[in-house]
Amino acid sequence: MLDIKKALTAGANPGLIPEQIDPELVELAFKETPLLKIFQEIPWSSTAYEWNERSALVTPGAYNESDTWSGGNSTFDGRKSISIKMVRAEGIVSNLLYETSKSLIDAWQTEIVSATQSIAQEVERLYIEGNSVQNAKEFDGLSNICCQTYNAACATLSMDIIDAAINVVQNNGGNPNLIVLSNRDLQTMHKIMRDKMVYNWEKIEVAAGVYLTHYRGIPLYGSRFIPITLGVSGAESYGFVLDTNQIKAPVVKNFTYEDMTAKVTTDGRGFRVKTWRALAVRGAAKFHCKINAIK
Repeated sequence: MLDIKKALTAGANPGLIPEQIDPELVELAFKETPLLKIFQEIPWSSTAYEWNERSALVTPGAYNESDTWSGGNSTFDGRKSISIKMVRAEGIVSNLLYETSKSLIDAWQTEIVSATQSIAQEVERLYIEGNSVQNAKEFDGLSNICCQTYNAACATLSMDIIDAAINVVQNNGGNPNLIVLSNRDLQTMHKIMRDKMVYNWEKIEVAAGVYLTHYRGIPLYGSRFIPITLGVSGAESYGFVLDTNQIKAPVVKNFTYEDMTAKVTTDGRGFRVKTWRALAVRGAAKFHCKINAIK
């Protein structure tokens, strides 16, 4: 457990508390859900993140010194925009428990750690399944952004299926460098590799301190938030082959502690752990592939 208690008591001035504890919360969140660390976070300062979506590069070619000038421009589909959304986890500890638990398990520290783990899991869920149509408070996740698909046709995950999805991305100019599967399907992939690719069990570092197994040099990540109860059979799932160079997480406020005791109407202490962010996926129709109907 990170020393959140030390951070909480580092300064006598309550205004210093967030500056002491926030880095601890960020580190804890990254440990809880490494996907947050894999997707590059970029500092942002407005309520929307915008970018130009390129659909085609300029036409290249060999030339000689007598050729005439024929400059051109990249082709763009237009300007894309996503709204920054707010995610929170809140907790409360009675003053009686706050004062009497310090010699056993510090209830205040424990609740803050639990809230941080909870909000980190929620952010990963939003990265996977966020749906701004069903819930306007959410930002869209990969399952609702990636519109280039490969149909597994209710088959059990196989190398052929993964290879086909990789080819879809590569044929459209993407550089696949992450495969995201449900934990069930990741286990299936591991069984295949155990039988056919025993040498492949070394892990590769995809972010500082994050090591994953890989297939064809592409890291494999398992997420508990990809459902395995979809389709008519009630046993289907989906997965992704991604080019993470085209994925950004604009962050206005990273995981932050806020004292909410003034809002508490009982004899207790309250707090909030929050983050303001979104997920931006460039080239959703080209550089990434969603594998549907895995069984």
